[in-house]
Amino acid sequence: KYKDHAYQLFSDRPPSGSLMEADFLEPRFSSILKALPGAFYRTLFRPYLWEAKKPLFIFPALENIFFILIVILIFIYPQTPSHASLFGFCLVFSILLIAVAGLTTPVLGALVRYRSLALPFLFLGLLMLLDLNKLMSRLQKGKTVSGG
Repeated sequence: KYKDHAYQLFSDRPPSGSLMEADFLEPRFSSILKALPGAFYRTLFRPYLWEAKKPLFIFPALENIFFILIVILIFIYPQTPSHASLFGFCLVFSILLIAVAGLTTPVLGALVRYRSLALPFLFLGLLMLLDLNKLMSRLQKGKTVSGG
């Protein structure tokens, strides 16, 4: 009788309000490779700013905008990372965690929680690719031109 009650309890739960479409994974390596681009996209770019109807989704949406801004700045002001082993660790750790979370998590709220473990390492690795000296000198040059 307990099993029936437990089954009934779990089957009566309402569906999540932030359920996302995800690829069905088959037990083949090719299926995982095919699903990886969508998993990375969902993990790195969702929730969109216009999806942030709940206050808790506003900060992850702003994180996504910050991520896009850093990537754009890296293309404008690139540099070779000085600590290759730290950069490699940050990159591999964040890519693996983002891939696993994106492949296995269909609920946006849970995905935001899981990716929060990878974001500090991802941002650290990305900041190692950004030439902050060139960026700061460019910003200082812009202040003196507009301020004077």
